Amino acid sequence: MTPPPDDDSAAHGAEAAWREMRTGVTGMLRGAVILLRVLWNLQARLIRWSGLMPAFRQRPWLFALIGLVLVVFVFPLGLLYAACALAASGADPRAEHDFQVRPTLD
Repeated sequence: MTPPPDDDSAAHGAEAAWREMRTGVTGMLRGAVILLRVLWNLQARLIRWSGLMPAFRQRPWLFALIGLVLVVFVFPLGLLYAACALAASGADPRAEHDFQVRPTLD
C-alpha cells in the first residue's frame, strides 16, 4: 500500500493546478481579444470600402453612434460591436491608420 500524501504535497498539487487553470483562462481570453481585434479591423475595412471613412476620420464619435444604434435595434450584434470596440481600444486605433489595429498582443 502506498502511504497517503502529506499535506505539503497536496497543497503543491493544488497550487500547480490553479496555475495551469489560470494560464488556460488567460490564454483563452487573450485569444478572444485577438479575434475581436480582427473583427474590428474587418468593420474598419468595410467602412473604408463603403467610402465613409473620411466622415469617420472627422467625427470619431460616429463609432459610438453606430454602437448605440446596434444595441438598441439588434442587441446581440450591438454587444459584439461593443466587445470589438473595447478590444481594439487597447491597441490605440488612430484616424491616420483608418482605425485599423494590430491584432497581436504586445
